[in-house]
Amino acid sequence: MREAIFEERGIWYLKNDFDPSRSTLLLIHGLGSSATGWAQVIPHLEHSFNLIVPDIRGHGFSRRWPRYSDYSPQNVADDINELLNHLSIPHCTAIGYSTGAFYALILAARHPAKVERAIFISPTYFLHTYWRVRVTRIFVELMALFAPLFPIVKKGKHVDYKKFSAYADTDIPRFIADLRQTSIRSYLYYLKHTYNFRHDEWWRRLGKPAMVIVGRHDTLVPFNRARRLVQDLDNAHIEIIEKGNHMLLYAWPKDVAREIEKFIEKK
Repeated sequence: MREAIFEERGIWYLKNDFDPSRSTLLLIHGLGSSATGWAQVIPHLEHSFNLIVPDIRGHGFSRRWPRYSDYSPQNVADDINELLNHLSIPHCTAIGYSTGAFYALILAARHPAKVERAIFISPTYFLHTYWRVRVTRIFVELMALFAPLFPIVKKGKHVDYKKFSAYADTDIPRFIADLRQTSIRSYLYYLKHTYNFRHDEWWRRLGKPAMVIVGRHDTLVPFNRARRLVQDLDNAHIEIIEKGNHMLLYAWPKDVAREIEKFIEKK
């Protein structure tokens, strides 16, 4: 895998050597993570597929932006579309993990010719009904008001997720590490967008072959939400990692890669 930066949009990314005979996979991380979130999955995919793995705006080594509006899901999806244009990639399979599923979804909706099919791993669906969101919404709104007081971090960081020996859904040291590779300002703006983005209808309008991969013991996005998502999608199925929780990329990378490969081969 080689790293590069798309200067026009300030997007840092990883890619392997492309082979036109192979399918292209776009791997999109979630809130607080970076391209390194896919580090344990990549070795299982890079010899069979063309891979594009970006740091979305405000994360990792990609550019930080100053305003709340800069971090809308639509802007993130447009960044990715411009990156695909820059690399002359006509279409791909968009794969989003956690909140990264939003960006894969919106990319498919705003730029449908670019996305052949979609894979959603531990997707955050029907978020506004979660009790955690209802309880913490006011706190997030208040904290976002103070976001401009925090500096715009110009030099980003990456986290080596292998150093975390346990992959519980909620882990304070990992959360602190995530903040360091985003910055408090970017994180708060993203979190507010995540809480406020009503995406239910976007899912129903996807219109692409899709797969949802979910851990049976996911405590951040309950398993029954994934089942409901599959019901709302026209052409989708669910794959369950029986021992998995929300941290599928880190603790069950082989299982995730196997399901991705099976899905691409079927289609």
